[in-house]
Formats: sequence, C-alpha cells, structure tokens
Amino acid sequence: MWNNSHPRYTALLITSKTHNDTVYYTFLIPKMSDEEYCNLMLT
Repeated sequence: MWNNSHPRYTALLITSKTHNDTVYYTFLIPKMSDEEYCNLMLT
C-alpha cells in the first residue's frame, strides 16, 4: 500500500478528491497495473 512517501501518492489523492464519477475510473482501470488499481481502490 502506498503511503505519503510514495511519489504518486499526492497525485492519487488529488485525483480521488476531484473525480467522483464511475465513468472516469472505468476508462482508467484498463491502463493501470494491479498495484495502481489496488492503491486507487484503497484511497
């Protein structure tokens, strides 16, 4: 699980806070690795 020392953590928080719609994530998920997807879901 990414913590605040991971280089992509801050960007992930911003994305999670600014996009609250399923459609946005539906297009992103196929481009993500398993690790990225899991961290997104945990955020």
